[in-house]
Amino acid sequence: MSPRHVGPPTVPFLAHDSCARCSRDFHEVNRVVSTVIPKPDGGLGIQVCPGCVDGSVDRIAGMSLYLAGAGERLPEAWPVYYATPGALEGFVRCNRLDNGVVRIALKRGHADIWTPAEQERAPTTPGQMGYAVDYGLYGPVELFQPGGCYRVIASKFIDLARPDRVLG
Repeated sequence: MSPRHVGPPTVPFLAHDSCARCSRDFHEVNRVVSTVIPKPDGGLGIQVCPGCVDGSVDRIAGMSLYLAGAGERLPEAWPVYYATPGALEGFVRCNRLDNGVVRIALKRGHADIWTPAEQERAPTTPGQMGYAVDYGLYGPVELFQPGGCYRVIASKFIDLARPDRVLG
């Protein structure tokens, strides 16, 4: 099931079926999740499970309830961006891994917003980059022990100025 949001968003945020930090699936049990934005200035929100909220860097901007068995999971789904038009500009990179997980590119625990120039220069060759099995480290697959990472098999950029446009 892809995420759905009812009503106008109070802050721009990315929604997906799993925690943006630890990748725990929200649909395993009925789960209340937090939409967090960076302190102090705000910005693009991400959805995290209760154990991943960090009061030193996060401000809770909203809550969502994911219901177990609420619908069919769509393994090909990518995160969905909810915002009023013109709320933010830039691009957010999302990576699909060889274990089926989709990761939102983070910087210091929050969505990393890329400029148009950075997005244009981004490498797009699948398989060269990976995440550690605990998702705590991202880098070239050569950094990891054999079998010690999940490889990026596809990448897309969400255009924050035009949420209907996904590049990749």
